[in-house]
Amino acid sequence: MTVYKVKLPVSAQSFAPDKGLLCLTTYWRPRPSDPDPEMPGEKVSVVSFMPVSSYDTCLCGSKKLFRDCCQAEPYWQVVTPNPGLYQGFEGLAPHSATFTDVDGHTLGPAFMDDERLYCTENTIARAFWSYWGDPSLLAPLGTMNFGDFELLNAQTLIVTALSNTRMRTLLALLHEITGDSLGKPLMEFDRVDLAEKPRHANRRQPKSRKAR
Repeated sequence: MTVYKVKLPVSAQSFAPDKGLLCLTTYWRPRPSDPDPEMPGEKVSVVSFMPVSSYDTCLCGSKKLFRDCCQAEPYWQVVTPNPGLYQGFEGLAPHSATFTDVDGHTLGPAFMDDERLYCTENTIARAFWSYWGDPSLLAPLGTMNFGDFELLNAQTLIVTALSNTRMRTLLALLHEITGDSLGKPLMEFDRVDLAEKPRHANRRQPKSRKAR
């Protein structure tokens, strides 16, 4: 099991920890110093603070109010944007799906022909595609990245995503391309190492019941 460690951004230090959540967003952007800036380019992960009102719906996807969900947790909760324009956010849940004995010589060209996927590496030993969404979303830091497909030695395919919705989206795309030919994958979930909130924070305490 891989441990996914979330580093607290400097900007979050100036905010009350119970007034919002952290948001992890991943971008792809060209790397100007490379001979070919587009290949492979670079992936940049940014963690930012997102203010949330106590009476707003929590961004983790629970559909509960923030005050009844992540607000009182002792650790900074982390969300990530889902693919698509209106799918909102979801709690961070990094995991992977591994398919073995795939026909990479057929799958690779199919990935190349799909406009939703961007190839950043293509060698005999390893090919790598990023899913940019449909449509792709361009931000000041680069094109938003919602997951990856990695093909090893043309026979093992690894799909990685940071949320359950992202993984479902990637697996649906894969099924659209290959049908049922790949079978069931091996699913592996990473453990997320969250940062603890400051102990002096003025956290909302649960209401005690009055004695009868």
